[in-house]
Amino acid sequence: MRVGIISYLPHNEKRESRKANINRILDKLLLIIPEGVKIYVVAQGYDEEDYRPEFNYFKFKEGLGPSKARNVLLDEFYKSDDDNMLYIDDDNMIYDRYHAKDLLYEWHTNPDKFKMIDVCGCVNGRFTPFTKKNSALDLDNFYHFDKLIFQTTGECRIIKNFRKIGKPLIWYDENCPLGEDLKLRLQLEARKDIFVYQCSNLIQGSFCMRAKQSVCWDAESDSEYYKMQLESAMKIKEEFHFPKGRLLVRFKQGQNTLLIPNEYKKIKENLSSSTN
Repeated sequence: MRVGIISYLPHNEKRESRKANINRILDKLLLIIPEGVKIYVVAQGYDEEDYRPEFNYFKFKEGLGPSKARNVLLDEFYKSDDDNMLYIDDDNMIYDRYHAKDLLYEWHTNPDKFKMIDVCGCVNGRFTPFTKKNSALDLDNFYHFDKLIFQTTGECRIIKNFRKIGKPLIWYDENCPLGEDLKLRLQLEARKDIFVYQCSNLIQGSFCMRAKQSVCWDAESDSEYYKMQLESAMKIKEEFHFPKGRLLVRFKQGQNTLLIPNEYKKIKENLSSSTN
């Protein structure tokens, strides 16, 4: 497994906020990812003092745009021998809850255990609120996967190396200035050979919740941003010839639910009891 992040530091009033964000993300990642997992950053607009020696960088003097920057990560990932990549936007993070660290450790050390999952999304509280159903899940002893709920966003997901398993590669549309993540999700929906799930053990948080306060969005207000997103989404939907009606759809392929035992938790408990 590897971790991939895109980061852009513009030379304007947002630079320091963005720099603080990416460093906060990198520091938190070091606490949650398994030992030996390398973190790769598509660094755009960085100065020499912005680089940190413990991370790996693909360096670009100017901003590439989200789609092109993400495709740099995908291209380098597909060329590698790594089985999976955890992709995270530079304003998001996975919470250290529900044995997320155990899950990432097992996914890194035993990828065959998760071979039935091609793409894994995280639970995003903006679209999937915590309910009684969540509290009833045995997240202490199992990793719980559901067919992707389409509201899961793409700021944080685990992607399989499709080159290694002989499946056609997925890419972001570099000609889509807004809604590029939605277009990728619809691309996945149209593919019948890809199995996509959402993991209830992986909870993502965002540092950018409002457009006015955001260090990432360029819209002047929330309403302007969401209007732009909606207009883009409707155009993208038409490209894929989905039926009229609801924009959000569900994946139909694969089992409805996967319950994968948390074996690393048991190993740690046995080690703890033996030392005591």
